[in-house]
Amino acid sequence: MSKRNLFSLLIAEAVLLLALSCNEDTALAVQDDGKLYDVTVMMNNYQVVESKAVNEMTLSRPIITAINNASGTMVDWKEASSASFKLPAGKYTFYAVVGNNNVPRSSSSVIRGFSSDFNNEADGNFTMVGKSSEISVPASTSASIIVKRAVAKVKVNEIKVNWAVASMAGKALTLKNGYVLNAAKTVTLGHVIDGTSAAASAYYNTGKNDPSLAAGMKELLSKSLNGSISNGTSKSLNAVYYVYPNSNGETKFELETDMGFYPVEIKNILPNKIYTINYINVTKKGNDTPNMPWTSDSSLSASITVQDWQIGDNINAIR
Repeated sequence: MSKRNLFSLLIAEAVLLLALSCNEDTALAVQDDGKLYDVTVMMNNYQVVESKAVNEMTLSRPIITAINNASGTMVDWKEASSASFKLPAGKYTFYAVVGNNNVPRSSSSVIRGFSSDFNNEADGNFTMVGKSSEISVPASTSASIIVKRAVAKVKVNEIKVNWAVASMAGKALTLKNGYVLNAAKTVTLGHVIDGTSAAASAYYNTGKNDPSLAAGMKELLSKSLNGSISNGTSKSLNAVYYVYPNSNGETKFELETDMGFYPVEIKNILPNKIYTINYINVTKKGNDTPNMPWTSDSSLSASITVQDWQIGDNINAIR
């Protein structure tokens, strides 16, 4: 064989090898060398949300799952907020779920696609979820996860009365109830991880305050209110409610009084946010029935602010 032919053959083999290597899945780029490496994973910045004040600093049922990114499937899982895994060389992502034992762990797509029902939150240990950045073992042997709450918090701070009709000047507004209407029934954990929302298709408290809700659900979605507010004055409430994300604008806070119903729409609810209704200013008689739309010529005005719901740095107990 001539030198020219031999050189051409070597070039052809090199091109073939390069083409084969380019077609490999990038997740397979870290080759398994037969060894197991210690990998430490920690949940950073977490605390459970409160539905009762005593639970504010309690983390319940933390589970960390190791996912092999080449296959997208689970390699191992640990029930702990900080865990050590023995893993072969490869690329991995770690998922953390808190407060929800119903979430399967077989793959990343199964975790992200899991639909959590709001009735799971009624025990006061709210669902939290997060994932780490991808790491390559053995070059990296540690990972951290920031978990986010599946719920959003709705706070109502103050009710004002400023009657626009002279004949009502001497009348007081008597409070009865405050509740969330059309509260999204489910949330997909992928939306919680990504900090997004979708349009809800099913609800709790659909169109009215449902008296048949279990006690834990009622505590999250409704509160009995009391007291009277004279014209030109206000009353502090500091009432707190919890809801799942919803992007369709159907979720409302409804104020029930002796003068009717006053709805405040909460648009594009995202997970792990606080929606503060700074005040509701009542100026006319309310609607005869709940769940009526809030129009520009309505009997109220309101101020709403949105902020991130900060996660604590430590926990005091694991239950």
